[in-house]
Amino acid sequence: MCDPMAIDVSLPTGAVTLPFPTEGDCKQRTVPARKSRSVRSTNAEKRLRTKRAKRKLARLTKNIPKLVRPNPIAFFVAHLENVLEDWVTILVRTRSPSSITSSDPFVATAFQLLDSTINESGTMRSRFAHIQLLCIFKSLEDMIASERRAGQIQRQRGRRNASVAITIYKNAQQRPVSGRDLIERKRTARRWQTLAGPSPFFLVIYSEVAETLVKRSSKIDKRTLESLAASILQKAPPKLINACQRLAETAELATTQDQSFDKQRAIEEIRHDLLDLPSDSS
Repeated sequence: MCDPMAIDVSLPTGAVTLPFPTEGDCKQRTVPARKSRSVRSTNAEKRLRTKRAKRKLARLTKNIPKLVRPNPIAFFVAHLENVLEDWVTILVRTRSPSSITSSDPFVATAFQLLDSTINESGTMRSRFAHIQLLCIFKSLEDMIASERRAGQIQRQRGRRNASVAITIYKNAQQRPVSGRDLIERKRTARRWQTLAGPSPFFLVIYSEVAETLVKRSSKIDKRTLESLAASILQKAPPKLINACQRLAETAELATTQDQSFDKQRAIEEIRHDLLDLPSDSS
């Protein structure tokens, strides 16, 4: 009888006999995982935001001639002594002594002086005051952190050093001001700091158009402003950048040294270098 389970190997099947593949011949095909719809949507949104940011930066870059004064070196030289005096005055009146605490009345007085100067809208003093405002906040936050470590300030969950500093700033106000307005003022100061780049005196080269740019926060984001500032700095004359840095050093020396420091001579040396004049050998 025929066994139904037996296979007659002599019967032709019509199939071609293939060699058994070895391990090396076997290549596993990897099928890339398909991204979910949410991931694809997120990536598309990122690309769209990047494209919009590039277009915005391109538009702003075209307006650089409007942001920078027509002849920045000539303007800088003409106002050299005045802007140095403005910055030195702000430093002398508002720089925090090293021995004070966060509750010292000097902190509130410094904030009030800076606010008064900031309100002189459109002036160089106002721009400088924004820069010094951030310096005061940095010093104050360092004080708060030190006092917290020493147990002099009670720790509160969710209350960071910056939040405590804003509260101190709010209490120093001479009229009712919302916390949101103070945070926006601090944000404006950061924009001026971004434009200042290597030195507060670099703000001297910016025209009145920059005032509008800094105050209209909805028109420009942080990354775009940083790119714009970097582009302006890259196109600025190297000797102007050097002069700004040297003038900042002169201001520091004028506020920390005694009367033996010859501030006027330092100013003349900077002026000579900017105008490519021969140095005074006397």
